[in-house]
Amino acid sequence: MLTPEQDGLLAQAYILCLRDKADFEKTKNPFFVFSAIKKCHTFGVVPPEWALDFIGKATVSMFEGELSLPASKSSRREVERISKYFGFGVGRGRTGRFAEGFQLLQDRLMDELAETEKKKVGTKKFRAKVVPSKLGVSRQTFDRAVKRSKT
Repeated sequence: MLTPEQDGLLAQAYILCLRDKADFEKTKNPFFVFSAIKKCHTFGVVPPEWALDFIGKATVSMFEGELSLPASKSSRREVERISKYFGFGVGRGRTGRFAEGFQLLQDRLMDELAETEKKKVGTKKFRAKVVPSKLGVSRQTFDRAVKRSKT
């Protein structure tokens, strides 16, 4: 039987993982799989089946792919090959998948803090001027973060 505290932590982990699952399904960014697993580890709960399924399939494709690589491809850097199996590979000049996911989390955090502050004071002006200074970012950076978090 779980204590009320453990039950609350389990519920919190579950809710956070649902958001990661929705983000993963929307963006296909593996960052959110690892984010869910990290949260579950932090809360001491078993990761969700969808995250373990992704890791399992990526691991199988990694082993099958490595065994079938021609000798000429084996010279590629190991980290590049493995990251592609797990969905992190991107073309040159593009923002990495991990950086994209992390940016979305930061943007949401700014937006959520702004909403909290807005409820306290109740004015849009406060949100637009005071929150960016509290976060140590420019108003333009804050506005971009809020806009990205809404998409």
